[in-house]
Amino acid sequence: MDLGFFTGKNDLAKFLAIAGLFAFIFSLMYPLEKKKELELEIAGLNPIVASLNDQCADIQKKFTPLSHERDSLKGILDTMSDSMSILGIKEQINAHSDEATLLLSEIKIKNLEIKIKDEKIVVLNKYVLEYENYLWWLYWVGALSMLIGFISWGISGYKEHNSDN
Repeated sequence: MDLGFFTGKNDLAKFLAIAGLFAFIFSLMYPLEKKKELELEIAGLNPIVASLNDQCADIQKKFTPLSHERDSLKGILDTMSDSMSILGIKEQINAHSDEATLLLSEIKIKNLEIKIKDEKIVVLNKYVLEYENYLWWLYWVGALSMLIGFISWGISGYKEHNSDN
């Protein structure tokens, strides 16, 4: 009774050859595709991080003169004696302090966003390395089992052919 492709003494060899062929082909397609997706995501995150760094630098540029101006107003306040002028300067100091606090909170938020994006990039790079390892592992296991399978299959086929003659 003929059961199809897997009949005879060389079933293990056929299985190794076909499984190795599938592993070999799979190693050439799936890990590379996943690696490409991760690298594209990393490439998309890098400009975002650069933009956030630029935004932090811009905010810092606004904050520094504001902080110096607030400090100079405090120095002027210490030397003044007119209560109306003191009240006006205190309002300016409070306005500068509020704006400085807002700018500092923006800097903290941007730095937190940068930290999150940087950590994501590190994790994605780790996944890229893992997919490279999967690729090579599947490649060599597939190639080796395919080679062993085809050689065994060929040898057993040769032996069967010679034994029939």
